[in-house]
Amino acid sequence: MSDSRTFGGWLHQQRHARGVTQDELAEHLGFSAALLRKLEAGERRPSGQIAELLADYFCVPADERAAFVAFARTGPATGADVGTISGAGSPRAPWRSAYLHQTNLPALLAPLIGREREGAAATNQLRHPKTRLLTLTGPPGIGKTRLGLHVAVGLVGHFADGVFFVDLAPVSDPDLVLPTVARTLGLQEAGDQPIARVLLGYVRGQRMLLLLDNFEQVLDAALAVVRLLEASPWLKVLVTSREALHVRGERRFPVPPLGLPDLQQLPALAELAGYPAVALFVERAQAVDPEFALTEENAADVAAVCIGLGGVPLAIELAAARARHLTPQAMRHALSSHLKLLTGGARDLPVRQQTISGAIAWSYNLLEETEQRLFRSLGVFVGGFTADALAGISAGSPDAPASTLDTLLSLSDKYLVQEDRPPAPLGGVRFALLEAIREYALEQLATHGETAEIRRRHTAYYLALAEQAEPQLWGPQQARWLDRLESEHDNLRAALGWATAHDPAAAQRSAAAIWGFWMVRGYWSEGREQLAAALTAAASLDPATTGRDRARALYGAGFLAQEQGDLPAALDLLEQSLTLARECDDQLTVARTLRSLGDAVSGYGHGDLAAARALYEQSLTQFRKLGDQRNIAMGFVALGNIALAGGDYTAARTLLEDSLTQFQKLDDARLVGHVLGNLGWLAGHQGDYPTARTLLEQGLALHRELGDKGFIAYTIQRQGYVAKWQGDYQAARVLAEQGLALSQDVGDRGVAFNSLLNLGSLADAEGDHTTAAGYFQRALRLAQDLRITSGMAECLAGLGGAAVGQGQPGGAQRGARLLGAAAALLPSHGDTRPPWARREHEHWLAAARAALGDAAFAAAFTAGQALPFAEAVALAADD
Repeated sequence: MSDSRTFGGWLHQQRHARGVTQDELAEHLGFSAALLRKLEAGERRPSGQIAELLADYFCVPADERAAFVAFARTGPATGADVGTISGAGSPRAPWRSAYLHQTNLPALLAPLIGREREGAAATNQLRHPKTRLLTLTGPPGIGKTRLGLHVAVGLVGHFADGVFFVDLAPVSDPDLVLPTVARTLGLQEAGDQPIARVLLGYVRGQRMLLLLDNFEQVLDAALAVVRLLEASPWLKVLVTSREALHVRGERRFPVPPLGLPDLQQLPALAELAGYPAVALFVERAQAVDPEFALTEENAADVAAVCIGLGGVPLAIELAAARARHLTPQAMRHALSSHLKLLTGGARDLPVRQQTISGAIAWSYNLLEETEQRLFRSLGVFVGGFTADALAGISAGSPDAPASTLDTLLSLSDKYLVQEDRPPAPLGGVRFALLEAIREYALEQLATHGETAEIRRRHTAYYLALAEQAEPQLWGPQQARWLDRLESEHDNLRAALGWATAHDPAAAQRSAAAIWGFWMVRGYWSEGREQLAAALTAAASLDPATTGRDRARALYGAGFLAQEQGDLPAALDLLEQSLTLARECDDQLTVARTLRSLGDAVSGYGHGDLAAARALYEQSLTQFRKLGDQRNIAMGFVALGNIALAGGDYTAARTLLEDSLTQFQKLDDARLVGHVLGNLGWLAGHQGDYPTARTLLEQGLALHRELGDKGFIAYTIQRQGYVAKWQGDYQAARVLAEQGLALSQDVGDRGVAFNSLLNLGSLADAEGDHTTAAGYFQRALRLAQDLRITSGMAECLAGLGGAAVGQGQPGGAQRGARLLGAAAALLPSHGDTRPPWARREHEHWLAAARAALGDAAFAAAFTAGQALPFAEAVALAADD
């Protein structure tokens, strides 16, 4: 046995664990198999380049690379203790093969029976270096999902960046496939960057396995899967689908029926029990009847049932679920006659698909009328449901409401409904139908002419839920209600889609209620599309009855456009909202829209502060008339931020402290944390860095408790600046990089801009002027998109300072011109930038003057002041 404490022994074990041969690994990495054999035998040491290639292949974390390379090139050739080589004294080196892997795979609540051979074969295919896309194909109920999960669970340790399950059963629009993958990975939109592009950027270089389940209904998204695979050479995708994707690089794995005995030559009881189909029947029958056993008396009947059901797992499970009430002999007789009738009338379907449809139909026909009626209605739910939701759409039916839960549990006992985990966010249990069963329920709903009525009830329930949630999205219960809407997002999509087509007034009203969820959870593009569709559908409605809802929907659309940096659209939508809200005397929407217009013109504190202050004051006056204490306090925050941006620290402190007191009374932890962070930012501007760090940390702790990514990113970005002001450049860089990464997750381009600006000034302060220029260029592009005039000035000044610092011919003159262009963007009535920005600007001016001399500097600076902005940007880009 190889000694894993030596490099050669470790390499041998890891290669075997991945199921690749020496020839395959050598070919994949681009060196000879002979060299690999010598490395494993301990006859050669790898070069640094080969050690890096092996580190990449075996997913060694970046912070352990240097230690790994040292182990590979100079570690002990014997089995001596090498635990300290890792640099952290880790006793698990070499080399930590047991990492904490990320995964969202659901727990397998029942053993996978009879699929050992298929599981091993699929696993080996995915482990092969050349396999990037493996599709498990087969008819409904054949067990593709369970086999896929079994394979994925076994590969968790193989992928350093995680193994993730993506449920596509609720998705019918191919354009939502990549966004669904992105949400599964915890990604959100980045400003105006589509979430699909965010995803493609995120997976670049990731060593990850994605299990895309139920792909057959979104086959037009096959090319999107190819784009994903092209984004990272280390990404692999496992798909379950009734049909293959038919794209290059795809390997297909048809999932066969479970193994069946020969009824004409029935084996002995012990051998019969080992057949996968029979073993599954017995296991599921015992789940409902613990006394059930396979005996000499019932063996032939059990085998006949399994054979009659074609070895299809779902069909066998549905039959076995009746074991408490039907003997195997009775099942054999009933199924035999029923399946003959069914297969005679559906010749266009494959035999196994006829079987699963027949098995579901047989189970459905055994239900009582009350159970059948409820079962049919379950087909309208997308992505699961709660008992409360079912009661809501059952209201008015002959069986509602008392018997609904009992009937649902009865359907669960018969395996037609499953308990879905995890439980509902606000307590209780979620239920779900397997997709094949849901499709049958929808067919029966249509056959009985009940589709329109049940869809109307479904839509009414979920649109009412959206309106019920609206006031909770901003208070102490925000996190719980956001989670609840997240769990019902697929149903909400379906309800809004139906309402947009059949009840535009309800769609407009509900979209106006739910936009806050889309905003906080980062569904910005989807939210804007849903709002636009609802607004378009309702455009011809009488404003006398729908004007208030329309004004609020326009406000939500404008707010989301602003979050994406689409300022022209935001201003247009917000102005429309303000006009209509005034016409229908909706003073709350008037006040909210005025404040959002103030946010738009303030440009994250870098824009027109006077205009923003006027809008904030108008909004605050309106909220005072309404007696809305929470929004009054938010008005204090807005005005406090404007005072801070303008350098009036005394007024800023008074306004922020007043708002903090109010939010504490309202028990609004989210906004308490926000104001603590603002007070910390104020302390930093005043040079009180210990207080600044304490307050920012207190605010961050509250945001982390709530999982509020937006405010977490915002606060960490500010902590980076305070660390820089204190002279702790190392901590400042780490914080700025964290802030930048989080800003990309949540799509906050204001945080991204400030993080890039901070990284640029840090690099410049440390003498790395080339890196500084790169950060300032990126920040300048964002400042232009966001129309932050003073931000553009800061970027041009930073680029000017970097040009001077690089010391290249003509660099000092170019730098002085850029500094002049920056000065021209600043307001003539006074510089409102914070002190740190002014100090940095003055430092760059002094450096340029020293490099050129007073006269040459003055000439270049004056020429820069006269440059049109477009020419200044072109000059900044001239490296």
